[in-house]
Amino acid sequence: MDAILDAAAELVAVEGLAAVSMHSLARRARSSIGSLYHFFADREAVLNALRERHLLVMRQITQQLAQTPDALWQQYTAEAVILHLLSPYIAYIRAHADFLVLVNGRVPREDGADFVRTILHVLQLRLPALSSERAADYAAMLHAMAAGAMHVGFEIEPARAEVYMREIPRAMAAYLSQIEASLQADDAGIQEDGK
Repeated sequence: MDAILDAAAELVAVEGLAAVSMHSLARRARSSIGSLYHFFADREAVLNALRERHLLVMRQITQQLAQTPDALWQQYTAEAVILHLLSPYIAYIRAHADFLVLVNGRVPREDGADFVRTILHVLQLRLPALSSERAADYAAMLHAMAAGAMHVGFEIEPARAEVYMREIPRAMAAYLSQIEASLQADDAGIQEDGK
């Protein structure tokens, strides 16, 4: 079954979704058409299985990030936080050229929510005085920056996906830095007023 999914990934990456048919998959996988139908009812079943394989890895990355020690999240710079959050995802996307074609716009809501929860945890560690509501707003915005920019980049300029993967962390780090700086300034103003 993995050979079939690997063949589908190659076809999508090299020739696009339109090139994927049960016959082209059988040729690419060096398998009989009957073997293909033994595992998958049709082309959509193959693509759904391949999509799910990618999403499973994304979930595993999110789970691994959740295991990051709290002290690391607290000691990282804003840039390091964002790189630690995004680098595993970006590395996976770069290694799997079919990923964006298959998954773009199709990430289950709960997967996005898991990533937002990770960001929220990081924000609460780094900015303990931040209200839960504001932390949730900032976490949602950080997620939207990553997911939205990749979606727009893929839909409008797929040939520039590498530029988006390079620049999204920079934009997110600037946003996080600005949040942290403004909260530090607010804290300094409160302390000044309290004297």
